[in-house]
Amino acid sequence: MISVMLLAAMLQGAPAADEQQFRQNFRDGSVKQCVASTKGAPPKLDVAAVCGCVTDRQMEGKTVEQLQQQPDADTVKPIIAQCLREHAPQ
Repeated sequence: MISVMLLAAMLQGAPAADEQQFRQNFRDGSVKQCVASTKGAPPKLDVAAVCGCVTDRQMEGKTVEQLQQQPDADTVKPIIAQCLREHAPQ
């Protein structure tokens, strides 16, 4: 989380390309962290797809500054539930 805040501080006032790079790095790190934290998930569940779905929905419409803040659990729970439904094992 410290690296996210440091990168965000460097990007304040930076060109759009830098913000785009920050967003990509943020997404990659968030998905990676999510996947690593899902031990015990059902074997047929595509954890990377669920984590990508959750991350993308959390990032929608947010600024770099908003992405630096810890997400509210009450906001994240319905996103997780929806992504689990969308990516349920067949």
